[in-house]
Amino acid sequence: MPASPWHHRRWILAAGAVLATIGGRAAPAAEPAAVVWPVPAGQGLTAEERARFYHLDEGGEIIPLHWLRALTSPRTGRPFMERLERIGFIADPDDPRGLPVGMTVRRSQSLPGNPEMVGVTCAACHVGQLEHRGRAVRIEGGTNMLSFDLFLGDIGKSLEATLKSPREVYAFLHRLMAQDDARTALAARRSHAAGILAAVPSLDALGDHGAVERRIADRIDRLFRDERDRDAIDLVRLSAPRTAEQPAPQPVPAPGAVPVPGGLLARLVDRGEEDIRDLVGEAAAGGKLLGRIADLSDRAAAVRELLGEFRETVILLKARAELLVKITGQMAGPHKIDLTPGGPGRGDDWAIIRNQILPANAAIPVVQQLKFPPLWGFGRLEWLHYDGNTTSVMQRNAGQSLGTGAMFDPVTHASTVEPRNLHDLEQLARKLVAPRWPEEVFGPVDAAAAARGKVLWGRHCAECHAFSPDPPLHDVADIGTDPLRARVFDIPVDGQPFKDVLATAADRYLSAAYDRAGVPETERQAIEPKPARWRSTGKYTTRDLASAWASPPYLHNGSVPTLDDLLKPAAERPKRFWIGHREYDPARLGYATLPPPADPSAVDYPAFEYDTSLPGNSNAGHEYGTALSTAEKRDLLEYLKTH
Repeated sequence: MPASPWHHRRWILAAGAVLATIGGRAAPAAEPAAVVWPVPAGQGLTAEERARFYHLDEGGEIIPLHWLRALTSPRTGRPFMERLERIGFIADPDDPRGLPVGMTVRRSQSLPGNPEMVGVTCAACHVGQLEHRGRAVRIEGGTNMLSFDLFLGDIGKSLEATLKSPREVYAFLHRLMAQDDARTALAARRSHAAGILAAVPSLDALGDHGAVERRIADRIDRLFRDERDRDAIDLVRLSAPRTAEQPAPQPVPAPGAVPVPGGLLARLVDRGEEDIRDLVGEAAAGGKLLGRIADLSDRAAAVRELLGEFRETVILLKARAELLVKITGQMAGPHKIDLTPGGPGRGDDWAIIRNQILPANAAIPVVQQLKFPPLWGFGRLEWLHYDGNTTSVMQRNAGQSLGTGAMFDPVTHASTVEPRNLHDLEQLARKLVAPRWPEEVFGPVDAAAAARGKVLWGRHCAECHAFSPDPPLHDVADIGTDPLRARVFDIPVDGQPFKDVLATAADRYLSAAYDRAGVPETERQAIEPKPARWRSTGKYTTRDLASAWASPPYLHNGSVPTLDDLLKPAAERPKRFWIGHREYDPARLGYATLPPPADPSAVDYPAFEYDTSLPGNSNAGHEYGTALSTAEKRDLLEYLKTH
């Protein structure tokens, strides 16, 4: 999830295959692996349910979809939406829009024209894929290798690259017009501007049409410099020390409406006319382009529309870029809060939510990065999360929506969170069943070894990892795993326990979301009949290990790449390893060990070096079973393929 501690704006965008030889086996193929598993029935979902689970909107409004299709990624030099596997998304060939698993769209409630906005949903993090020798196993409910900070960072850099010059902005607008829906939407508001932007590919080409058109191109250049200098994205200012100042309360939005960030709509209405009056008269002289418009008033309208659309686009691009720069800009620099990069498959949920919805003086370091946990079986648990801190699924899910792109108001607690959709996604997730070992892809199970391993499981593992709706909590000192998750959660806020502050905020945001969606009290009670409870345990809970083979890496912070490594003493476990790829090792039950890619930015996965020396990344502790013999460990791993 993204983390944004910046509060001087009222609205916040809550909004991170290598060619080698692996143990004598061929490295991942250059072409995407063919998905040959699971069978069409999947892991408990029908085809229609799977489509909802993959794409149902939670309320996220990260960026307009047609913008994302028109942006160019500086990392690849190609359209942003190409090769989204580079970020960790999984392709969904069945989606009619061509969106990957976990990406959503909804109509904006804050931007002019109400464009379709991109968000993410549960499946972005909780549908994984494991690959072996060119074939892939889809794991619904498993840990995905999505890097959310890379996703937002790449969007931010793409916006910044677009805003470098007026020519880049104009080229962006021209690419927008190649999309039928964007062209139709603009034509409904500004038909002349849509026609010019679709027909003329560049700002230089516009100037080539005649003297008047050159004047218009020059004016576009001056408009760009004016907007660049006015409220420009100031990287020095953004890296300055944070303050605890809060925005002044603003009027409560009308039901069903969400205000535009920073009074943006007022800026769009008030600015512009004085800049184009002198050109309106010149437009009557025509030119090779404008001369084709017979009516003089239409020529003037064409100038006004083109300049207005350019100016508004710059303002809107800047507004989104500024928010994303704040999110990604905190990740480095001497004045920013400490951060341990999450990389693929992880997120610091509670620091993210805390730093977004609470005053700036409550912010904490983002150093408790947690692995996206598997979902199967969680619906039977009384307490959720790695430390068993809440019983409320809906408050938890509303927080997730705020943390993954929903717009919200910290004063009124209004947001774009969609509570009915969150409940629907929750019900779908409860239908997921643990996957079975895919012998067709990973090879057969040694039944005799698995039988011996079952005895070892009962002797060494079952006491803690047998299923229980209220599993035991364990002292960090006893387990020895990284302690930050247990220690950081309940850092006080102005002398109050964070759990109490969080419970109050979560209740307010969820209640406001219910109100906005028109959910009556009887329906609210049916959605979550038990009262929400929050607690701070300072400990870690355990879960049963059903299909543990299917959701690497391991431990709560994803610090151990395979179950085989987890059965070694901590001193012998990998201290640094590359992750983000999907190549699976069926013998060691986890991600294959790959050498570092020559160019991490060039591979089709979010290449990330995990460093266990960083805060929150320790792979120490849980040294259970480490004294078993090599043969016994093999037997235990074989049994885990069947468990």
